[in-house]
Amino acid sequence: MARMKPTIEFEGQRIDGDLFHERILKSASALRSAGLGEGDVVALLLPNGAEALEVMLAARWLGAQWSPINWHFKTDEVQYILSNSGARLLVADAALLAHLPGLDTRGLTTLVHGDADGTWARTRDAAPALAEAARARPTAEPSAAPARPSPPCRCGEWRAARP
Repeated sequence: MARMKPTIEFEGQRIDGDLFHERILKSASALRSAGLGEGDVVALLLPNGAEALEVMLAARWLGAQWSPINWHFKTDEVQYILSNSGARLLVADAALLAHLPGLDTRGLTTLVHGDADGTWARTRDAAPALAEAARARPTAEPSAAPARPSPPCRCGEWRAARP
């Protein structure tokens, strides 16, 4: 029997088709449990990688659309997208959120990555996650672009936290 070729290869990470499909389904389940459905919009503030692709495909699986947010954007640029995209859900990396002081996520359900064990936490708004991330981050120049998070987030490994 021939060995299956990887479906996704990104920066040394290889994911075979069966595993990739499983991760998309887990992501879709997490998005659905966060209230995302057909016709809804999810805003994505994630670094480039297989995990971002998983969330995009999971959103499409549910009939939803995604609105990607460039992780180099400053707070006012991200705020504009959140305010004008129609997003009801924000999926974000905690390290990226930490570099967006004053971001208003009221009215959005937010799935935040950043736990040491690679899981996601669900909050009604990102203020608690932002505060925690800000306490944990090293001091940096406000104008400096955020460093790429490492290791990459695992969108297929979600955990719903009680608000």
